[in-house]
Amino acid sequence: MADSEQLNRFLNLPHWRYPSSLPGVTGLYLNTLLRVLAIGLTGIFIPVFIYKTSGTWTSVFYYYAIYIIATIASILPASIIINKKGPDFSVAIAAVTDFLALICLIKSEGVFGQSLILAAMLAGIAVSLHWIPYHLAFSWESTRRLSEQIAKNAIFSRIAAASAPLIGGIIATSFGFSTLYLVSGFILLVSVIPIFLDRYNERGQRTSLLQIKRTFKNKRLAPLWQGYFGAGVESAIYAVFWPIFLYECFRNLEQIGLLSTISLLCSLLVIHSLSKAKNEKGRKYFQAGVFASIPNWIIRGFTFSFFPLIILDLIYQISTLYIWLPVEAITYRWGRKRGKSFFAVRSFMINTGFLISLAAGIIFVNLNYGWFFIFGLAVVGLSLTLRFHHGFKKNIGTPHRA
Repeated sequence: MADSEQLNRFLNLPHWRYPSSLPGVTGLYLNTLLRVLAIGLTGIFIPVFIYKTSGTWTSVFYYYAIYIIATIASILPASIIINKKGPDFSVAIAAVTDFLALICLIKSEGVFGQSLILAAMLAGIAVSLHWIPYHLAFSWESTRRLSEQIAKNAIFSRIAAASAPLIGGIIATSFGFSTLYLVSGFILLVSVIPIFLDRYNERGQRTSLLQIKRTFKNKRLAPLWQGYFGAGVESAIYAVFWPIFLYECFRNLEQIGLLSTISLLCSLLVIHSLSKAKNEKGRKYFQAGVFASIPNWIIRGFTFSFFPLIILDLIYQISTLYIWLPVEAITYRWGRKRGKSFFAVRSFMINTGFLISLAAGIIFVNLNYGWFFIFGLAVVGLSLTLRFHHGFKKNIGTPHRA
């Protein structure tokens, strides 16, 4: 009992800082940049690793299905942890959980079994533990010039992520996937350090399942939920099926990494102009981005050469910036007003869309429908994101923290 009380006092220290030395949420941003780098090293290669080593789509489906279910199941617990222990504790646990997931992935050798199941569960839990406190922090702290702050954050994140796929491909080719996952895991552990060095530790009010249910049923927010669902549908195709498509085209991990790196670097050129967009102009940018991205997915189903795919992915990376930067702006405006319950429902809708799209994609694979039909699911997802159009208006009153 004494040991339990000492542990509880330790976890409830005022802020785990000795002393704070970074302003605002700087520590959280540094942590996220390192996390983006670490995940960027492995993210595009995890579906390839499972597909290559297991030789079946079944393991790919089970891994991502368990991953998404674990993410959804951990939304409310993550919100409770933030309230009781603070966002820093949640983000730190997320990094350690992600590290353990990578260790389990190494042990699994990509074959469906206990290790792969555990890897998927841990990775899914880490998503909620990291991103819910991050989104809360950004929505609460970014009160002025929101579009510019989002753009700056996007620039730094893309710089961190841009070189990662190429480096990841080189490491995986030269030393194997196990070494790649260990390097990524080490960066994740290092990312824990900065979060305890800033002054931010806002816990917010307690969030219950009833509050989340009320937010979900809010008719005013229904178009946003439909848009997030569509985002999840498209995300599944880009995160799971697109890397495997590239692997089947090239059979070369370095080329896969190079293609992603070139696209991410070139997309940095348009972020600054988007940061200046006002709300009305953001709506026009958003619509242009959706209508430019839809034919991109259609053309991909008929393209199998390296240089045309580079051009397509480059255009995609640019056009989707026109979608997601304005959407992030309205997301954080609503997040300031609704707090944890808003981001909980947002996460639920995105991951539900992801899971349904994943299942549909696997069915298409088993029916031998071909890549054109699989990429068609991304077109459906992007079409659903047009519902975000209703969010581009003056919709924020006096914010409260929940």
